[in-house]
Amino acid sequence: SVLAGAGSGKTRVLTTRIYHLIRQGIAPDKILAVTFTNKASREMRERLSERLGIRGNGIYNPNLPFVSTFHGLGRHILEQYGERIGIKRHFSVFDRDESKAIIRDILKSMDIDPKEFSPGYVISQISKAKGDGLTAGEFRDRYGSRGFRSRVISEVWPRYQAGLQKEKALDFDDLITLP
Repeated sequence: SVLAGAGSGKTRVLTTRIYHLIRQGIAPDKILAVTFTNKASREMRERLSERLGIRGNGIYNPNLPFVSTFHGLGRHILEQYGERIGIKRHFSVFDRDESKAIIRDILKSMDIDPKEFSPGYVISQISKAKGDGLTAGEFRDRYGSRGFRSRVISEVWPRYQAGLQKEKALDFDDLITLP
């Protein structure tokens, strides 16, 4: 694991290390490199293809290690194995704006003015709870009776998940928590 600031050479160091592992006989398909940004993962794939003399640097090139972001890895795992937990192989990933739009509609259906109760606040609380490993039911049981805001979130969350499911979609948090 490498922890360093922007511009300190992390991508170069990791790319060099991966290159040497491959030159020492480690099969590229046995190497996994996970980064935080699409830019870093793209640069690593490009640098590795160039150093190894391999044409094409797609994320699924079998002659290169699997290099991806955490979210990209989660998506890959869910595309390959998600049906075991009820996730269809082909799904969309909703960004924050799409998620907020679903929540805005849900709030309106509950006669709650989205200008008074921000969809952005709701999605951030759902995101935090998902990151803490909670399901909608666990959130409701734990926080649903702790005031108006928590009660609204505990009522919105299952409807939000149903909206995602109806659209055959996941959100970014699902790409981390579901795999």
